[in-house]
Amino acid sequence: IIKARNLHGSQADRLPNPHVELSSAGDKVMTRTIKSTTSPTWGECLKLPVKLYAAKGSTQVQPEPVKLAIWDDEDIHEIDQLDEQINLNATSADGSTKVQGARGLALSDIGIGLASDLTQAVGLAGLAGGVRDRIDDYRGDAIARRQRQERVGRRRLIGTVQITLSSVVTPKDSHNPYLKWLKVKGGLTGSADVGDILVGFEMVEERHAKSVPVKTTTPPLRDCTLSVCVLGLRHLTLAAADLGKPKLMVLSPNLDGYPNASVIEWQRKPEFPVNNEDDNRRWTKGGRSGYEFLTVVHLPAKLPKSAVHEPELVFRLFPEGGDVRGEALAEGSCSVAMDLPWATPEDAKQRVAADGDYEGSEAHEHVEGLDLTGRPEEDGDVHAEPYFEIVLERPPAEFGFNLAEGRSFPPTIGRSGLERLKAGDWLIGFMGAEDGSMQSTATWSNAEADQWLRGAAMPLTLRFRRRGRREVTLRFSREARTGLNFVSDPSVRPPRISADATPDG
Repeated sequence: IIKARNLHGSQADRLPNPHVELSSAGDKVMTRTIKSTTSPTWGECLKLPVKLYAAKGSTQVQPEPVKLAIWDDEDIHEIDQLDEQINLNATSADGSTKVQGARGLALSDIGIGLASDLTQAVGLAGLAGGVRDRIDDYRGDAIARRQRQERVGRRRLIGTVQITLSSVVTPKDSHNPYLKWLKVKGGLTGSADVGDILVGFEMVEERHAKSVPVKTTTPPLRDCTLSVCVLGLRHLTLAAADLGKPKLMVLSPNLDGYPNASVIEWQRKPEFPVNNEDDNRRWTKGGRSGYEFLTVVHLPAKLPKSAVHEPELVFRLFPEGGDVRGEALAEGSCSVAMDLPWATPEDAKQRVAADGDYEGSEAHEHVEGLDLTGRPEEDGDVHAEPYFEIVLERPPAEFGFNLAEGRSFPPTIGRSGLERLKAGDWLIGFMGAEDGSMQSTATWSNAEADQWLRGAAMPLTLRFRRRGRREVTLRFSREARTGLNFVSDPSVRPPRISADATPDG
């Protein structure tokens, strides 16, 4: 789980505290919560058990769906806020304490007993929420009921993504997970765009889980300097009286967990004025405010080699006198993916575009299911492909056929010094320099194959079928009816069964 961008919080008056939860068939894992941001960077690798299912008699299996949900953790915001209010609010003459709600509205004058008892204060906030729910019910507010369905405990759902897994990773695979930006859907109907998230998945067989290393979530980075020209702010709906002389924090892209920051405080006079009349303006019009900064900041930054990580400059707004280490009033971001010197704008634009689903490969190839018969049975054999080819430039000395087995066909490898070729693999075809297509060896014996290979012209391409497949071997006499119907297309090699009418089915 790499990062997200442009998340819409569940409350309009504060920034969200997002975390990600992955779930499949009752199993759940989640990231840590990032406080007060619309563009969180988690950089976490989670492990989630995924079950497979298949129809009876089918070798095609499907993984259980994986659901990705982004939640807004209200506990962090409200506990911090209540803690601050309990410490700051004055106690009235009768010993009662006024507790403020998350929106700054007084809930009631309630005697708590101990003003520092945070757990009781949280309970009062929850009680007030219950009262609002009841009022909504009396009003018949369907939207409010819909919103409560998206809320679990002290969390409120921002949006979800459905993940489709279509391939299995083996210990010899060296590639990294395919990273992709996905659209997060949420809102009252669950169909609105509420942000994007960058993720990558690998599905690993349980027996290989310890052999496949956990991939790092930090991409290769290059040291750079970002020069940011900050002209100003405009169209702020926050009251200018509340902002005073605002502070603007500029943060470099956070891809390694250590962003650099520069804080600009609005001043009437610029640091380097052009003349005596050169002032930074401040204005309010139509209920919206604006400020001029007209300055440049230089930030050391580590930028990724791949634009898919979309490095972003983040801007956080604080009021006059506000603690820049605390919660910001507002936040915005600006992508610098198009400005990477080593990436073309066209490639960067394609890599940062968000899609609606995750297919698990860059080719987006449609996969009907995972073929269990193609998976090796022996732990020592990690090759996934059931068929493979070897090109011979000279008569082989590295392998030979099993001459002790006279009835076996197709020809079976008895010994092999080649890495890809194992004892027990079948030779099912060949193609010489003058052959236009692969020739079948399905009816050859081991002795016939050995004799032919000794005198065959080189170079030669040999096609093999890997051993270790889960299969049933049947032998029929010439007089017996097999009850099997085969695919009529002669180009299908080896022959495939289209229907099974044998008594045992």
